[in-house]
Amino acid sequence: MYKILISNDDGIKSPGLNPLIKELSKIGKTYVIVPKSQMSGT
Repeated sequence: MYKILISNDDGIKSPGLNPLIKELSKIGKTYVIVPKSQMSGT
């Protein structure tokens, strides 16, 4: 089983985040580290 880390700088409300988590969870243990809000360029 894979261990998968997902991170972004677009925040928890990023539109592609939940579909990505859903699909990757099918192939391994998925961990998600994201900021509460958009942090691009910070």
